[in-house]
Amino acid sequence: MRISSSIKKDAEMKFIFSMILGILVFFYSFTAYAGIEELEKNLAGTNKAKAHELQYLPSYCKCKSAENITPEYRKKCGAHWGKVFSKYPHGKDAMHLHHYCYALTYLHRYRMGLGDPSSLFKAAEANLNYVITRSHPKFILMPEFLYKMGTTQQLMGKNDKALQYFYKSIKVSTKYVPAYIEIIKYYQSISDVGNAIKVTRKGLEYSPNSVPLKKKLAELQSLKK
Repeated sequence: MRISSSIKKDAEMKFIFSMILGILVFFYSFTAYAGIEELEKNLAGTNKAKAHELQYLPSYCKCKSAENITPEYRKKCGAHWGKVFSKYPHGKDAMHLHHYCYALTYLHRYRMGLGDPSSLFKAAEANLNYVITRSHPKFILMPEFLYKMGTTQQLMGKNDKALQYFYKSIKVSTKYVPAYIEIIKYYQSISDVGNAIKVTRKGLEYSPNSVPLKKKLAELQSLKK
């Protein structure tokens, strides 16, 4: 009787613990999302892309990240892209893509000279952090997320932090050429041609037909002569 009572008590404690953990996770997610919304409302304006901005965004951004879309279109669009991403590992993480689209919208507005740059960067950073922390490392767009966070850090003047994200990007995908290019540019900016060549050659090991990497290697080798 004592053993069965102990087992029952352990089961009850595990259940209570799991309930508390679930509530904490929900609260963290809700407050993080609310924090992003408040930041956008107060500093960077609406996160929804206007009709003329959609041409600069990936097609899947039309599903949940555009202004004035009908529920019918939202559902149809979401079903289409859900099916597309379901073909890849961890495709369910596409459910967070609207935050990536929000980030891209803010960065586009910066390039167009719309709004306060600092506010736009902070809103973009918050949304990128949201999608990075909630998507599996092997999600197909993770290298792009990390790369875009790196370029955002560059715009904020945080070059060392940007470099960290570019390295994270090529760690997730050894073939993600844009991140290699930014790492190479960083080493060039500090006159470290040796490391720039090393990174270029490493990129060419995984992407031997990359024209940008081949051009970079030729450029760097000419500097060493």
